Amino acid sequence: MTLEATYYTRHSSDALIDVRLPQSVGIYTEEQNVGSIRNRGVEGAVNIQVLSWRDATLDLGVSGSTNHSKVLQLAPGMSRLAALGSFYPVESRVGYSMDGVWARPLLGYRDLNGDGIIGPNEITVGDTAVYLGTIHPTREFSGTAKLSLFGGRVQLSSLFDYRGGFRYLDLNALYRCALYQNCREANDPSAPLADQARNVWRGVSGNYFFIYDGDYVRWRELSLTLTAPDRVARSMGFRSVSLTLTGRNLGLWTKTDGIDPERQYMDNQVTSGYNASAIYESYGVPTAPITRYWIARVNLGL
Repeated sequence: MTLEATYYTRHSSDALIDVRLPQSVGIYTEEQNVGSIRNRGVEGAVNIQVLSWRDATLDLGVSGSTNHSKVLQLAPGMSRLAALGSFYPVESRVGYSMDGVWARPLLGYRDLNGDGIIGPNEITVGDTAVYLGTIHPTREFSGTAKLSLFGGRVQLSSLFDYRGGFRYLDLNALYRCALYQNCREANDPSAPLADQARNVWRGVSGNYFFIYDGDYVRWRELSLTLTAPDRVARSMGFRSVSLTLTGRNLGLWTKTDGIDPERQYMDNQVTSGYNASAIYESYGVPTAPITRYWIARVNLGL
């Protein structure tokens, strides 16, 4: 068995921040090296061979990490950095995590008249925006299992990923419930009261997004490798012959009602005044769910 563990704390200074300039300058914002951020967390891994018998082995492994960021400083006189103002409920505030979700919370709901429909007067919403979490996973774990049979001639392996401790923002709320008004929460009286209340809260609070706990487990990979005996490979004119069948993204377990809590990162897309990569990362609308696919590969050794 092997065990690894690391605790880290990292202080980053002179981070690039979009600082708003006076209108007289003629430029909306300017990137300046004024930010200060601290990251703390733990990384670890455990690997153990639980079976070793004749030509069979079974190895299990778990690795994971936690990360908690904190904004220590922004530009002089700036205590918060909001990407798109009230439209996008993600801000970086001094004393809180990077890209934190801020919104007036839904405190409760009750069907007062018993008609099975939640109205604006039947929910309680907080007066001010509060910190609800960050859009970045603060907990990440992976579990692997590898079974080897017949001296490695047959190998079966699997990988599971977990991401948690973050908020998933679903912009489908704006498209389905506000613009097209075709979501179940707004049209079906038999929809769960909690879903109706969430939709009413979206309108009352002025929020365009549904906000979910983003925790999920994904069956990332299943792979089977079959290696031909040496004599069979030589009879075919090769030193070795193997066939590998691999399936990716085979299953998803999550409590979110959005399309897919695993955000699709859109790198290198920066628009003046805000970072488009951070915004599109958690929309849920501009990107399709993670694709499930299978791969067959033949390896021929010469």
